[in-house]
Amino acid sequence: MSHLLTRMEGRDLVERREEGAPGRRTAVTLSLHGQTVLKGALRVHEESVGRVFFDHLTSDEAGAIRSWSEKLSLPPRQRPDQQRAEGSAFPGVRPVKEPEGAR
Repeated sequence: MSHLLTRMEGRDLVERREEGAPGRRTAVTLSLHGQTVLKGALRVHEESVGRVFFDHLTSDEAGAIRSWSEKLSLPPRQRPDQQRAEGSAFPGVRPVKEPEGAR
């Protein structure tokens, strides 16, 4: 890991600083240049995913994926169809039981 961080630091992507006991802990953050590089990479990735996956969908298909994604981004207990999700939503698939004392 330290070799990779040294290379990234040499390219001005990250900054390291000691935290805690001397020589024991190092905090790593993105440098300003690293943040700029990351934002550019995210833009390219987003365009690429759009071109490969979403550009081929109809508006109804894209809407269904958007709705499904928004629903899944909510905590399970806040999802509008929670009653169905707690039962068997898929034929032949049983819900996973939580271990005793998991809550």
